[in-house]
Amino acid sequence: MTSKPKTSLTQRRQAVEHLIALGEKTAGDTVLAAARDAVTVLAWLEQRAELVRAFARLEADCPEVLTMLSEFPDAKVSIRRI
Repeated sequence: MTSKPKTSLTQRRQAVEHLIALGEKTAGDTVLAAARDAVTVLAWLEQRAELVRAFARLEADCPEVLTMLSEFPDAKVSIRRI
């Protein structure tokens, strides 16, 4: 079995932007709003790709550090494993 090539964040963002353009007249407002939110999230991740990779390495190498950070009062770190 061959694995699919990974798509970059930029490619994913551009694909969603393309879908928004195609669905501008036919898709519902809720669908378009969700797609625009997805573009925003992908752009944020794209701009901070190195930070995201660093957190992924930290999660793999020392998950208790992220857990500790998420438990601080007023913590802005949340962990969602998917």
